[in-house]
Amino acid sequence: MIDRRIIVASLLVFSLVAIALIVYFLFFYHFGASPAVIDNPAEETALVTKQNILTPENSKPITDSNDVKPPAATSEERQSVSFKIVAENFVERFGTYSSQSGVGGLEDLRFSVTDKMYAWLESQYQARTKADYKVYYGFTTRSISSSVLSSNETAGLATVLVEAKRSEDKDGEVSFIDQTIKLDLIKTGKTWRVDGVYWQ
Repeated sequence: MIDRRIIVASLLVFSLVAIALIVYFLFFYHFGASPAVIDNPAEETALVTKQNILTPENSKPITDSNDVKPPAATSEERQSVSFKIVAENFVERFGTYSSQSGVGGLEDLRFSVTDKMYAWLESQYQARTKADYKVYYGFTTRSISSSVLSSNETAGLATVLVEAKRSEDKDGEVSFIDQTIKLDLIKTGKTWRVDGVYWQ
């Protein structure tokens, strides 16, 4: 009877050990684990991206190339822009008029020209108002582009060339003209003013 108990107990212990070994090998033991092989390139890219994530300790701020500020304009470049603005504004105002506008536009130009130029403008506007227009007649001028031909800050002189498009209206019949205008600028005090206009 004792021998039978020993046999049963031995079998029971053996069974428990066998079950424990099976559970261990199934759930805990890794049989020579090797690196996972990724067949999908997209997954591989994602994995590499995750592995190379920068941490705050070793990362540097990434700046978008579109956020890079251009270098600041030089004083010459800023001056060139000022010349162009003065010249283009003058061309549009002086080159736009009609048989019904009279001399109304003359005062608009008063502070953008020299005294000599203003005296010449008065004669031009007087000629326009005295013209015998039997039908409506008018010009509309738009500056398209401009370039600085020469400038001398010390001497206070500059020459600007303006490319303009003009529309001529003769009693409803409209035609278009491309025209080039050269302007002489003179610095009076701190202000650049138009001193000469030459339609090319």
